[in-house]
Amino acid sequence: MTSTFTSLTSQVVKTTRSAMALIKTKQDILRHVHIVRKNIMLIEQFLRIDSDRNENRLKLESNLCILKTFLVKLKQLKSASVKRGEGISKQKLVWQAVDSCFNDRLLTGIIVNTNFKDSLEFLNNANNIFSCKVSAIVKSTMVKANAVLVCHFIHPQNQIIDLKTFATKNEIISTGTDLSQWYQTHIVDKIQTKIEEFSEKDSGWALQEILHLKVNINKYIPLKGGQSTYVKVPHFIALKHAIVNVRNNDPYCFLWAIVSALHPAQNHVDRISSYPHFCEILNYNSIQFPIKLSDIKKFEKLNDLTIDVFCIKGKTIVPFY
Repeated sequence: MTSTFTSLTSQVVKTTRSAMALIKTKQDILRHVHIVRKNIMLIEQFLRIDSDRNENRLKLESNLCILKTFLVKLKQLKSASVKRGEGISKQKLVWQAVDSCFNDRLLTGIIVNTNFKDSLEFLNNANNIFSCKVSAIVKSTMVKANAVLVCHFIHPQNQIIDLKTFATKNEIISTGTDLSQWYQTHIVDKIQTKIEEFSEKDSGWALQEILHLKVNINKYIPLKGGQSTYVKVPHFIALKHAIVNVRNNDPYCFLWAIVSALHPAQNHVDRISSYPHFCEILNYNSIQFPIKLSDIKKFEKLNDLTIDVFCIKGKTIVPFY
């Protein structure tokens, strides 16, 4: 069951969309700018102070993003009405920050579309803004990011307009990530595939308007408990005190081992806090972890390193790679 305030904001979005199609004069534009701004303010205030668990906060955030998109478009109409003969502003993409209602969110924002008609062209052009926002954050921490493309589709037979969204999954980004390649693989390709699947499955719907690409940059919380790749060394090896075995709580035991060799710790050699984070010094772009033996050669080339891997057979240590 949808809560009262959430339902109200959804209706506001629909009403605003319909009203914008009827705008004819500068006075109409100014009136709607005022109304949309007021509604945006109300939702933002509600998200900041309300703790009602019955409210669909994700839906509220989505409605807030749509209203912010409408406001950008209204402002451009206002600008065009003032500068007649010059047309709408040449700025095709506009970034709008959004106050997220989720505690683990580092940044939420929308890349508003004003001119692009084709989804692929829009997504490709949004890459620069996306990369700029992400790169500023991953300088200090690893993150997980995802995106949601929001569009209006129209059914030619009955002229019904409906809102459709195409979301991607959260994927890890670090300082060593090639953002252009990451964006192409995890955003452009994934969303385009979903649009194609939707078009084939729900034939008859046609893309009418691209509203925005919502960008969510989240804190990266390493896997814990049984999902850690940390493994204790056999007792007979531990007794020699000749091996550094970092106690990681994530799937990156290989990277922590490399870091411990490149930056030896003087004390507490088994703690990850004794070393710089691997994302600051190692390049592991496009390598999945836990690492496969076949990817070690690629890792060596990326980091100009030579790595030896050994395995244990009984109580004998033998070369493995």
